[in-house]
Amino acid sequence: MKLINGRITKREIVEHSTSVVIVPICDNGDIIMISQYRSPIKRELLELPSGGINPNETPAAAVERELREETGLKPNYVKRIGGYYSSPGFTNEFLDLYLVKDLENSISSPDDDEIIRVRRIKQKQIADLITSGQLCDAKSIAGLCIYFENYFS
Repeated sequence: MKLINGRITKREIVEHSTSVVIVPICDNGDIIMISQYRSPIKRELLELPSGGINPNETPAAAVERELREETGLKPNYVKRIGGYYSSPGFTNEFLDLYLVKDLENSISSPDDDEIIRVRRIKQKQIADLITSGQLCDAKSIAGLCIYFENYFS
């Protein structure tokens, strides 16, 4: 690979399609999150629901599908509120961030390789979860920071 300064170097790059990250807000203000085992770090993580966008699927449709699959909820309000790269040092994955509200029960259908527990988190708990290390998933922390800075009153 040739760098912008002309030097030749070797890089391992993971090609990845755009994904969605979802901030689901309940009527009482609670945030729906999931706990999911992550093999690379051999532990369960607390995360916002997220997932890839399928071919020929719109980001909004991916939001609705992923939320239903992972939490058993259907949003009646979906709004894109930002986006960011997951880890640009080794992957081109871009994460589109969505706020969803007006949630109603649906049927969950996680992928065969997903073991997910749905969690309701009080908004006032988020800072403590981050500083204590109980919430240490970067995509979720970034998404929650964007939500709290721009949409929480």
